[in-house]
Amino acid sequence: MGKRIKAKSAVLLLVVFMTMTCFSFGVNAAGNGKWVEDSKGWTYQAGDSCYKNQWAQIGGKWYYFDSEGYMESSCYRDGYWLTGSGAWDPKYSHGTWKKNDTGWWYQDGSWYPKSEWLKINGKFYYFNDKGYMESSCYRDGRWLTSSGAWDTRYSNGMWKINSTGKWYQDGSWYPRNQGLWIDGEYYEFDEAGYLKENNSSGDNETDIIELPFVPV
Repeated sequence: MGKRIKAKSAVLLLVVFMTMTCFSFGVNAAGNGKWVEDSKGWTYQAGDSCYKNQWAQIGGKWYYFDSEGYMESSCYRDGYWLTGSGAWDPKYSHGTWKKNDTGWWYQDGSWYPKSEWLKINGKFYYFNDKGYMESSCYRDGRWLTSSGAWDTRYSNGMWKINSTGKWYQDGSWYPRNQGLWIDGEYYEFDEAGYLKENNSSGDNETDIIELPFVPV
């Protein structure tokens, strides 16, 4: 383990002791607790107390617990990768946002996500086939805001069709008299909400509209 990782570990240990809200002592208290699972996930409890909004070292491994006390997993938190088991994997400990003239991406060492979703500090983002974060668009039926983060209130976007035409709808909302990026393609809808005939799909270079990239 390098000097940089050791320094990070020391900071995390200090944070556990200084910001503990449910336990009086961070690492030592873990030995008196137990893992508890329910329909939402795993918590670590000692009596009526649990870790919340903090890192904790349990059984020699580091975990992060969200505001409700549930263990995070398969995500990045503070630049550290938490595996499917929830434990921090020290091999991936330098995750950070990066930016160039094209847009934003997330990188850890030489690795960065491509054509996939990734949860970072409690929010979900989607990265395209070149590794850039998408924003202000629908991806897999989920709305990505101008910051790139998935807005969970809009999560059921889907194509619909009737005898008049085709449209895209999420709950009671659908685009009217506007363009919209959907799964990497750009579509235009008329004033009634129907997909315009001879619609530009974004396949041609002149049809491509740049997406804004502003992560938070």
